[in-house]
Amino acid sequence: MTLRAVLLLTVLLAGCRAAPLRPPPPDQVPGWIQVSAYSYEQEAPGLGSSRKYEGPAGFIDVYRYDLRQRQGLGDAAFSPHFLSTIEDVK
Repeated sequence: MTLRAVLLLTVLLAGCRAAPLRPPPPDQVPGWIQVSAYSYEQEAPGLGSSRKYEGPAGFIDVYRYDLRQRQGLGDAAFSPHFLSTIEDVK
């Protein structure tokens, strides 16, 4: 699994109610720096934000969003979207 896929899955799983084991943000890992950030909330509420990091292996784009579903993976409306996203990463 690529580093992008691992980070995407980590961000998606951050919505779980259980406290997940989270890796440090890329900008806290030696050699990785944040090069940009963008919020999508004003133009599309629920789509969150993104940050781009640059490091020795290239670039990583980290997206964080909740689709305005406050119950995380337990929300019946969020589950199909989450499963679809997992398939997209595969």
